[in-house]
Amino acid sequence: MKTKIEELIKRYEEYKEEQIELSRKADGYGQGLHEGYADAFELVIEHLNSILEGEE
Repeated sequence: MKTKIEELIKRYEEYKEEQIELSRKADGYGQGLHEGYADAFELVIEHLNSILEGEE
């Protein structure tokens, strides 16, 4: 289970970085949208990390 969670964390970190990059290229509504996605992915990463900490 720990390995699967670590894989998910890595994937969401990649998604977050993609959204940050897209927000740099976008303007107006698009920029805010991508920043919102990046923030959401950060929350998922924090939650998955808290699950990992509880398993150790």
